[in-house]
Amino acid sequence: MGGELTVAIAVFLASAVLVMFCGAKLAVYGDALATLTGWGRLFVGSLLVALATSLPELSTNISAVQLDPPNPELAVGNVFGANMLNMFTLAAVALAFGGKRFLVQVATSSAPTCSICLLWLRWRWPSAASASWCRWRPSKAI
Repeated sequence: MGGELTVAIAVFLASAVLVMFCGAKLAVYGDALATLTGWGRLFVGSLLVALATSLPELSTNISAVQLDPPNPELAVGNVFGANMLNMFTLAAVALAFGGKRFLVQVATSSAPTCSICLLWLRWRWPSAASASWCRWRPSKAI
């Protein structure tokens, strides 16, 4: 039991370090890809980097439901935990790098992405998209 626990902790920590290292490189090369191709940082960040950073979650969820016995709680916890951590990270970065100024700069360029997200949310969970916490509204120019 003790040896198995040690191996599990070691592999878990090594995997986490590898994901952190690769995630940092993904941001650097995603920015380079956006600049070199002219696709734009919003497109590359919203689609390509988001897809690439979601692949570990996808593999974790597939592995969790293929365990014997299946562990759907691990898969659901991974999805909700990742979203919660992403929101916390966004808030921490915004506070560290200018608070409202940071978010205002992002909000104007991300309006189409936010619109698509809200439309998908409205389609998937109608009551969640109309919640009072959702204060973002598209401008009349869109």
